[in-house]
This record gives sequence, structure tokens and C-alpha cells, in this order.
Amino acid sequence: MITPKALFEPADVEARIVYLSSVVPDARDCFRRLQTLGYRRRKLMEQEGLDHLECNRLVWLNEEVDRLSARVEECVGEVEAMGGELVDIERGEVTFATFLGGEPAFYVWTPGDPVVLWYRLATEPVGEAHLISE
Repeated sequence: MITPKALFEPADVEARIVYLSSVVPDARDCFRRLQTLGYRRRKLMEQEGLDHLECNRLVWLNEEVDRLSARVEECVGEVEAMGGELVDIERGEVTFATFLGGEPAFYVWTPGDPVVLWYRLATEPVGEAHLISE
């Protein structure tokens, strides 16, 4: 059973869309960049006998991974401070707890949605959403 901090109506979520429209894509971009840099860092660390330039590159990669990780965590915290949860960072899916027909559910917002268009029941997996008009 969900015990949300707050229950939301579509208008509550829509009041947050302008802010979400900047925070969520930033988190998504940082996450994607983290994946790329993490791969590069792992490949570099697998090499033996790194020269001076490769060592400097590794230091830069480590610092950049730390910076991007901190920014992703900051964005997730900002969404949570608004009462939402960033449940799928790759898609940018944010949910807000509610009850629909007496059942625990979530309103779902993704980047590009001008208003809240989707919902899913708490028993349904992330990524499975229904149009509100259904």
C-alpha cells in the first residue's frame, strides 16, 4: 500500500510542469553522459601502463563522473521536493501519487507533455501508462 506524502490532482502536477521541463531533461542528459563517460573510464582503467596523458584523462573522467552524478542526484532531489518521483530517468518519467477510483495510482508526466496526459495504477509497472481519458 502506498503512503504518499501528498496526493495530487492533474492541476497540481501541471503547476509544476514549467520547472519539471528544465530539471528532468537536465537529469536525463547528465545520466546519458554519465553512461558514456563511465564506459570510457572503465576502458581506460582496463589498460596497463597508462602514460601521463592517459592518467590526466582518467583524472578528468573521474571528476566529470563525480560532477554529473552529483547533478543527477540534485535533480532527483528537486523532483522529490515537488512531491514527485523520477521513476525512469532515461525516459524522464515522473510520477505523482494519487487515488483513482479508490485505488492507489500515479499521474505520469514525461518531457514534452504540455499537461498531465497519463496515469498508471500502483500495481502496474513503470512505463505502463494509460491516457487519462481512458
